[in-house]
Amino acid sequence: MGEIVKGQNILERLVETYASFHSYSDTGTVDSADSPAVPIEFQTDFKRPLCFRFSWLSWHPKFGKTRPAKETTIWSDGKQFITSFHGEFEAAERFSLLVAGATGVSKGAVHIILNVLSPESLGLYNPWHEMIDVRRLDDQALDLPDVSSSSSSNGSVRDCYCIRGTSRAVDDTDVWVEKDTFIVRRIKETSVITEQQCEEMRAFAQRPDQVEMMVRALRKEGIAEEVIAETIAGLATIFKPRTHFSEYTYKSVRVNQVLEDSVFIPSI
Repeated sequence: MGEIVKGQNILERLVETYASFHSYSDTGTVDSADSPAVPIEFQTDFKRPLCFRFSWLSWHPKFGKTRPAKETTIWSDGKQFITSFHGEFEAAERFSLLVAGATGVSKGAVHIILNVLSPESLGLYNPWHEMIDVRRLDDQALDLPDVSSSSSSNGSVRDCYCIRGTSRAVDDTDVWVEKDTFIVRRIKETSVITEQQCEEMRAFAQRPDQVEMMVRALRKEGIAEEVIAETIAGLATIFKPRTHFSEYTYKSVRVNQVLEDSVFIPSI
């Protein structure tokens, strides 16, 4: 294929490439405005038609890696939909609910690549791979760990196309696409939180049922009672207008490898 110039062509080729994979695995990180110093670390395994495993490690934004990570995993073999959260297993009624339950706590990482691998499975509103007004930015080399994939050469530096488009707001999504493989290496989503939205979030967070749920979760993590009290007291002030971002980096990617069915079934 000759040199691609237009951003829309790059996006279309990306979507076609992911639709062709019969299996996909990755490891990566999520950096966000909420916890820039302690990114979430995740791992994805996917096999068609809809076998999916997603696990991630997260750390308390205040204490970082001075305390053990919280590990969460979801599994789907197409028939069972299981979550392991705080060491407790729960079943979901259907796949979309399984993913929805993991979306907030994984800062959206659970569905970013799943969106393009199997868009019909979620039916999300304005997913990134359907963004409009796409344009190509300057190409960029990303320094990533060695990656093993079916069509990618060894080495840590990845030459990438960079494209920008509109998913939910103007110019809110940037995507770095490896030139040799059309595999996504990084996605950055940006959103502006207004004062009105902050008021709504404050009211929701201070509802008695939400406070009770937060206290229960913090206690399970072993957080001291005085810290929990400070956290609850601060709910009225933590929501402020700002520009929010989430940046997903895919450091290790493998495609079209053999994945055993046991990967998608938890050992309970």
